Amino acid sequence: MERIWLSNIRPACRPISTSPVRLARRLLEESFAKFADRKAFICMDKSISYRDLDEMSAALGPICKARALKKGARVA
Repeated sequence: MERIWLSNIRPACRPISTSPVRLARRLLEESFAKFADRKAFICMDKSISYRDLDEMSAALGPICKARALKKGARVA
């Protein structure tokens, strides 16, 4: 879809990104930094802080790569 209205909006007011993945990633990164010591999840008296979640999710990428998972592969 062509976004013809963007030519009438000042550059400073244009959308930063049209990719929902980039926006979600930015939101997560900001949350990890801002709320590092807060609980991200609580389940059955166990909790994970945003810092723990950030570290675990960062460790998951190399594991998937080591197992030769392709982009778009589903992981449970």
